Amino acid sequence: MRKKLALVVLALAAFAAASTLPPASADTTTCPPRSHLIYCPPHSFCCPDFAFCICGS
Repeated sequence: MRKKLALVVLALAAFAAASTLPPASADTTTCPPRSHLIYCPPHSFCCPDFAFCICGS
């Protein structure tokens, strides 16, 4: 039972991680070094590494 529960939790975590990735054609913006792209509908922006960036309204 615990193995099944662990597998379900891992599957849900993998699905959640995959669903937060932007679509490949969403934005072709490249961010400068030491930053990464944050996709927020309807726009995207670059966030410095190790910074807490969230999508605002």
